[in-house]
Amino acid sequence: KDLNSNSLLNGVQTSALSHLWTPQLAFVNALGPYQTVVDDISVCTIVLEENPSFNDLTNSLEYYGFDANTNAINLEREYYQVFSCEFDLYFYPFDTQVCHMVFALQGFTKEFIALQIDHIGVNYTGKKNLLEYEIQDWKIFFDNTKEMSQAEVKIVFRRNIEFHLFGVFLQQMILIAVGFLTYFFDVDNFSDRVMVSLTLMLVIATITASIQTTLPATPYFKMIDIWLFFSMNLMVISLIF
Repeated sequence: KDLNSNSLLNGVQTSALSHLWTPQLAFVNALGPYQTVVDDISVCTIVLEENPSFNDLTNSLEYYGFDANTNAINLEREYYQVFSCEFDLYFYPFDTQVCHMVFALQGFTKEFIALQIDHIGVNYTGKKNLLEYEIQDWKIFFDNTKEMSQAEVKIVFRRNIEFHLFGVFLQQMILIAVGFLTYFFDVDNFSDRVMVSLTLMLVIATITASIQTTLPATPYFKMIDIWLFFSMNLMVISLIF
């Protein structure tokens, strides 16, 4: 009764929440906790959507009555959740990753309750430019083909490649170019060619070792591993020929 147009003024007491049915939403691929809870930090309000159905003038205190079937109850709670995400680093550092957050209703099948989009669906409010990645896109998808209604949020990460371009590729390409300049040395000046090539090989090997200590460990070769192997062997080829 006596609902306000501002839903924040239509709060439901915490003690009353224990008597209300609330849907349980599971965080399927989370690292814990794994489902929603109703506690002291939950905020429950009544949203005014329809005009009052009656005005009781017989009561000593007049009030407007509202039909519970046409005015929604809104339950909010903030969660700080850690989700697991599998990365494919084959194209590292030119990789783009897609992480998934999967939510599923519990206790009732899709015939009784189902998830659906509300307003914009999902919104990312944090920084888009992170230390290693740039967040490019985020979307929400609903799946009602299974027994339980599910929602999946997909977030697209693109790796920031500026550090690798200037700190790895450009740096080693300059050294390789200097190594190929030894072809312009006099043919009889073999000792200088060898000294320059060996020095460049030592520099590239040092850079390669320092780079590999910062790379993520994988059981397969990454693109940057292939490049480091290629750049080292180019100097060997230039030394041979």
